[in-house]
Amino acid sequence: MNGAGGSGYVQSRSLNVTSGNIYNIVVGRGGKGGIQTNGSAIISGVTGGGYSSFGNLLNCEGGLRPTRSQGSDGGSGGGTSCPVEGLGSTGGSAGYPGNYACNANNGGNSQGNYNWEERLKVFKYSSLTPGEGGLFGSSSHGAGGGAGGMLLNGMGPSAQNGENPFSGVGGKGYGAGGGAGGYDKKFPSTYWAGGDGADGFAFIEWDV
Repeated sequence: MNGAGGSGYVQSRSLNVTSGNIYNIVVGRGGKGGIQTNGSAIISGVTGGGYSSFGNLLNCEGGLRPTRSQGSDGGSGGGTSCPVEGLGSTGGSAGYPGNYACNANNGGNSQGNYNWEERLKVFKYSSLTPGEGGLFGSSSHGAGGGAGGMLLNGMGPSAQNGENPFSGVGGKGYGAGGGAGGYDKKFPSTYWAGGDGADGFAFIEWDV
């Protein structure tokens, strides 16, 4: 699988809540990378990321499901096969397109840089910044790097890399996309497993 995972979407909102009320918070799990297949280009096991929510007041979608040759849509788009740039996307950017000599597709669509920046302005007391996208793979069909997620005060998890050392690298941050497993001509019957995405997160600030 050469298409990498996009990051989870970013949503924010200023809310008035009532003392004593209970608000259920759901944090979406990272999507699953496709499993290794032999003798078949049909990708199986891959999923998009899960939804996150704050009660019924705010909902946020996870990164979508990538395909065999195209990175998934997300807050930042996943990289595609034979990418023309070194890193996966970050900060609301679309995934980098592939080299068309390799019959590659575009990278995943995104929310856009402006939308990310606007959604982060609501936070006053902590630093929320985009995580770095993952490096693309070094195989003959260069698996895409996963999109970067969100860092809280400069810290956060990383999504998984693809299965092989030449696979794409997962992005950094909460909700980051997993690296693509990739395909290499040296192993003509094998499509390598992709990495799982990082779980999302819900972050709350309040004024008394």
